[in-house]
Amino acid sequence: MAKEINKKIYKKLIEFAKKQTTISYSQLASECDIPYTSIDERNEFHHLLGNISIFEVKHNRPMPSALVHHLGDPERRPGKGFFILADELKQRKDNDDKTLLYRQMKKCWKVW
Repeated sequence: MAKEINKKIYKKLIEFAKKQTTISYSQLASECDIPYTSIDERNEFHHLLGNISIFEVKHNRPMPSALVHHLGDPERRPGKGFFILADELKQRKDNDDKTLLYRQMKKCWKVW
């Protein structure tokens, strides 16, 4: 069974990859007109981001969810779910979260 890919989120992620920049979870949700207030809404939004990354890795592309981070984080780190999913998708080449994140970000910027 195919996982749901939210086209609005997908399009925004590609836009940010082309600009070689990042966006916070709440800003991305707002730009995509997706509620992001309750824990259930946030969990659903993060699930949609994960589905996009799963789709991209299956097509030999990087995880665009690497471009989404916690608001106000100067290091622009995504949540723990990103790193768990990266491990499940066998995207980690070493044990360093920071290296994994920046490698994925750079790949996104290169691909798109």
